[in-house]
Amino acid sequence: MTIYELVKQLLTLKPVLRDDDKKLIWSVWAHQGKIVGGKISVDDYLTSEIEESVTRARRMVQNDFPELKASPIIEEARKAKKEDKGSFIFREKVDTSEPLTMSHEARIKLHNMFKEELIKKGVIKPKNTAKLSQISSSFYKTIDAYGYGGIGRRL
Repeated sequence: MTIYELVKQLLTLKPVLRDDDKKLIWSVWAHQGKIVGGKISVDDYLTSEIEESVTRARRMVQNDFPELKASPIIEEARKAKKEDKGSFIFREKVDTSEPLTMSHEARIKLHNMFKEELIKKGVIKPKNTAKLSQISSSFYKTIDAYGYGGIGRRL
């Protein structure tokens, strides 16, 4: 059963879940057998359905099946929240006649920050020079290809 189908089934059987995403997520996890004695273990949490997937499925189901929509008060609150959040578009004229450049020092500093983050996250080990060299090569190719990822015009 897909998450969409499960969410549709739960919204049909338990109307109270239409108004409360947290209860819906908990019900999905319970249906998947992740909740034992009203609790979820760390391992079960890490392997459970992602909360955003459940809420996205809920929005899709409620869009496809209007009879499963939330109560009018909740719908209004969700609409107000969406409007408050809004969107923002940044429009700036960019001078494309001058190529994006980065000083050697800034490039090394950025590379070291990137490397430290990979080590911290356990992607690479500090003494694995072959892997570091491979990542450095990929890093610099990416920096060169994408104008250093939108960090700024000059560093």
